[in-house]
Parts: sequence; structure tokens; C-alpha cells
Amino acid sequence: PKPTRINPAHIPRQKFEPPKAGNVIYTSQDEAPPLSLLDFSSDDTNGSSSCRFIRSSMYRVPATSELLGLTKMPMAIAVQPFAPTAEEDKEIPVVDFGTDAGPIRCGTCRGYINLFCNFLSDGKTWTCNLCKAKNKVPQ
Repeated sequence: PKPTRINPAHIPRQKFEPPKAGNVIYTSQDEAPPLSLLDFSSDDTNGSSSCRFIRSSMYRVPATSELLGLTKMPMAIAVQPFAPTAEEDKEIPVVDFGTDAGPIRCGTCRGYINLFCNFLSDGKTWTCNLCKAKNKVPQ
């Protein structure tokens, strides 16, 4: 039998709709980020990073290493902490810790205090989410 060729017109393709002018991406929403070459502005006020600064090779991360192996796709993250921002982007909120030493760090692993740390004793101590060490909050 003669091999048949695949007609490219019959291959399903994802429809691409570029965002409208003034499109704002909210980092708290559970949606795929825009393509990296498109113009957009981002609102990072909820504490998550904009996709300008960090991008993953996958929109959804497989739950197990076996499932990741079945996808045959590499899992990679590109981090650009000094990526240029758009003029329309909201300013990234900066936290003033009120100390000359800078952000509060864990005394054991030197990890920074973050959203995933637990506060104990009416906010006088905190538990590091990386090494589980208890630390005192500076006054």
C-alpha cells in the first residue's frame, strides 16, 4: 500500500488571540501567562511574581516524577530578576522591615522571611518554612 501524507489543513491548531491594548495580567489568577513576546502590563500587588521575572517551561507542573517522565518535556524555569518592565506595570510593593540589617532571615538556614512562614506567640517568633527552625522577630 502507498503511504499517505498528512494534510496540514486537517491538523488541529490552537487559536491565537493576541491580548487587547491595555491588557492587564493579574498574578493571582489561575490562568496561563501571556506569550513572552506579547505586550502586556502586570499587577503583582498580591505577592506573586510577574511572568516577566519568572517563567516555566510548563503551565501546569505534573504531580509526580513518573507523570513528568511520560510528558517527555523538560521541566525548566527561567528567572530574570532584573527584567525590564512596562510603563503601565504597577510598582512592585517593597516591605520596610524597619531594621538596618535588611530583611529578616532565619538564624539556621539564612532563608528570608516570606509568606509561607508561620508566626507563633502573638507574632514574637516565627517558624522558617525551609528548615522549621524557630526564630525571634526583632522588635
